[in-house]
Amino acid sequence: NTAKQSFWLSWGIFFDPGTHTGLEAKQDNPAKLFVAVVFSVFGFIFNLAVLGIVVEFMRNRLKIWQQRHHRVVANGHVVILGWSVKTLFLLGEIAEMLDDAHEPFGFVPLQYVNDLF
Repeated sequence: NTAKQSFWLSWGIFFDPGTHTGLEAKQDNPAKLFVAVVFSVFGFIFNLAVLGIVVEFMRNRLKIWQQRHHRVVANGHVVILGWSVKTLFLLGEIAEMLDDAHEPFGFVPLQYVNDLF
């Protein structure tokens, strides 16, 4: 057997364990059919449990990744939303605050500079 054939056989046995028994539908012995049905049902339940565990593991892992990486840390920033007559005063206060704090640099981005003139 090649690796491909072995993989295919193991996949078939894992996902449908009742079909590899080699029993026909016209079986004279009902005990053999019962055992095949029991193995098939328990195999199906086992597969549901394994896939449920995998799904829960991935769901928890994605939740942890989302909690850990969804934040953008931007400390020490001031955001001014909107523009009014008080904005120039606020920018002057921010510039004075940066000067008094003896920061090595300060950056005040202006998006709508053309609106000033």
